[in-house]
Amino acid sequence: MPYREILGGTYDLRWSKGARCYQGSMKLGGHKVQNLTQFCEVMGLALAVDGASVISEAEAEEEEEVSVEVEYDDSQLGIITKQTIPSAMETKFQQVTVKRTHQELSDIQKYFTGTRFPEPRMEQRQVLPEVERLVKEGYKNIVIECPTGSGKSAMAMMIPKMFGGLNGSPNAYVATHLKGLQEQYMKEMPFMRSVMGKGNYDCRLDVESGNTNEAVAQEALDRSLIGGFQWQTKGCSASMAPCSMIKGFKCDYKTPRTESGAYNWGFDTDLLCDYFEALANAQNAGYFISNMSYLMAMNQVGSMLPQRDFLIVDEAHQLTSAMTGFFSLDFSVKVIERLLQLPTHQEVLKASEADQIAFQNLRKRTLESWHPNNSFAWGFPQVPSVRKESTDEFRQKASAVWAAYFSALIRKVNRKVKAKDYSAEELKYIYNTLSRLESVTQMLKTDWKNCLWQANDDNNPEWVSFKPLDIGNYSDELMLNLGKVRIFLSGTIGDIDIYQQELGLEKDNTAFVQVAYSSFPLANRPVFTHTVGGKMGYSSKSEDEIRKTAQAVIDIMNRYPNGKGLILPFTDKLEKSVVAAIEIISPENHNRLVQHDKKSRARNQVFTDFDSSVGNDVLISTYANQGYDGKTVDFCIIVKIPFPAIGDVRTAIKMKKNPGWYRMMTANELTQMLGRVVRSPEDIGHNYIIDPQFGFHYDKGFEGSPLRDYVPQYLRESITVNRKA
Repeated sequence: MPYREILGGTYDLRWSKGARCYQGSMKLGGHKVQNLTQFCEVMGLALAVDGASVISEAEAEEEEEVSVEVEYDDSQLGIITKQTIPSAMETKFQQVTVKRTHQELSDIQKYFTGTRFPEPRMEQRQVLPEVERLVKEGYKNIVIECPTGSGKSAMAMMIPKMFGGLNGSPNAYVATHLKGLQEQYMKEMPFMRSVMGKGNYDCRLDVESGNTNEAVAQEALDRSLIGGFQWQTKGCSASMAPCSMIKGFKCDYKTPRTESGAYNWGFDTDLLCDYFEALANAQNAGYFISNMSYLMAMNQVGSMLPQRDFLIVDEAHQLTSAMTGFFSLDFSVKVIERLLQLPTHQEVLKASEADQIAFQNLRKRTLESWHPNNSFAWGFPQVPSVRKESTDEFRQKASAVWAAYFSALIRKVNRKVKAKDYSAEELKYIYNTLSRLESVTQMLKTDWKNCLWQANDDNNPEWVSFKPLDIGNYSDELMLNLGKVRIFLSGTIGDIDIYQQELGLEKDNTAFVQVAYSSFPLANRPVFTHTVGGKMGYSSKSEDEIRKTAQAVIDIMNRYPNGKGLILPFTDKLEKSVVAAIEIISPENHNRLVQHDKKSRARNQVFTDFDSSVGNDVLISTYANQGYDGKTVDFCIIVKIPFPAIGDVRTAIKMKKNPGWYRMMTANELTQMLGRVVRSPEDIGHNYIIDPQFGFHYDKGFEGSPLRDYVPQYLRESITVNRKA
């Protein structure tokens, strides 16, 4: 099995030809031997400590140095020559369409030997050789669109391996959209090394979260080093630890920098805190896996993330929205309240009569419209929202006002923070918010033409949202520069021209590999459109239309009295309305419905409980459009075509510039929704689109731009065959 990079790089074990195993020594008291034990258990490798095949923690002394041997049979692996990634070559855009009749190459079998993916799928036999060819030809960006069941995660592993060779080391970042997908990768391929944001790890020091007293921090560090490490009990995360909060504080558990400022990832991981241990292990592994947000954040920190041979982006259709979100900010009165510790309306109502007056006066003065000459007021400046017709002159002047406001607010909050008036939880919120404010402020100052903002009410705003219009100019410095070659994997790329424009990819350096078929039987994945509900436009949601939609949902549910189902309403408002109507029309079907609140932990628990249930439950959720695998679901109902809201100024402007972009965003979301219930060739799931406007938009659309042109070929097959079934 190809685990040389793990056993050698992470655990510092060396191959012994005579003993036919990996050997080394380490302290039993550290994390390393525990991690190695777990790794061997998961991988099915035999581990011996000082000749004994069983490790007993009770018998081991804390600092005892022991010899470790790992049996590792590589006799079946063969020898594969390491390939070299070529330097930049003269290329031109290339598109490869992979059909069922596309040539299959069995030569990739050698890369699968000894892995958890022992037998390559047909799509992999067709796609991977094409990717290998394109890399050798010098392409910098390779975009791959292939349907569910094609084995995209295996491709993410194999592509770097093809060029690292089994005798070399793969060298890749693997980026996912969500932490849940990151965890899924680790379950399938535990030899990868995963790292998440600091907030997911505990600090080793017994200090209060958010502590900024260097003397207190140093005392805690000394106590830890002298008395041995004891898990602190005050709930301090690595994001709020002294090393993050106190400038210049040197923690012995933190990876030191070299004189040049680079991080020393060869440091003994047993001496690191949990966060830096995970980061060091990921840096030393052939596969460094994390979510997009983390990679973007860390890529902005000096030499934290050195460039690798490959950057593999899974769920790549989400990349532009993730990058846009990185530069976006939702700023509200509630944010100002938390930043400046203002009493909320609820606190005013609960206060005594005397305090009520004082609180109200404080809120009134503080939330007055900001002006540079008013040092007390921190309400929104009198700046209208950007609209489609807004002139460049207006946007330039207004951007300068917003930039001045945020700069002054940042200084104000930093002064207040030094007064120690904030709890640890509030400090964490404040520092995260200030970081986002600084990013938006920089964009307002240097790239104002690309910055949009929209308030809910220009006269009396409660919130304002800031977003970049286009992200292409930032994509390379945000994340793409992490890989010499970038591989983008998705089931829903849509229009490749629009995709490469959105990401700012050089067309001459980009290739597109598109799998035009699905290996899943067509009969197992029908898309029915003959059952329709009411019109669900953004303005036409009358009680009668809601009732028609609810009745259509009920009719479909009644066809599966013993089956489990999934309803995707697209908006929270629509979900609430449909559920209320079903309760009136059909109480028995209302009892089948499963809902959840919006908190991620509670939501994920509902998903888990629903998957394991054996009844006829029907889950209705706006959060299941992507990333949810409904393997136990018999049918799925899509209530409304997922058009992006044109009330959003960014959407409206981009739609005006390119109507095709708007269609592609819609088609990509629809494709994701239709891919929830059939996840393997054995699965059978029926999809229903009940929006009565689907036929027009799919077949004709506006301005000669139907949705059909942006939907993948394998999905068009399912829709066409079952339109009138």
